[in-house]
Amino acid sequence: IVPLDIIYINSDNEVVSIQANAEPLSMESLPSGQPASYVLEIYGGEAAAQGISIGTKVYWSDKL
Repeated sequence: IVPLDIIYINSDNEVVSIQANAEPLSMESLPSGQPASYVLEIYGGEAAAQGISIGTKVYWSDKL
């Protein structure tokens, strides 16, 4: 059980909000504040360490 960065991504694949270091097991609601189509969860602090911020474009593939 570790803190997570919750990254909200819109339909244009742009980061619209980040909830950094979300507390594990918390029942607190952490809404985006902006319309989002996707959510990416990564280890807490990793968004800042990787330079991910609002406006960052996100790309992924479902091909292995």
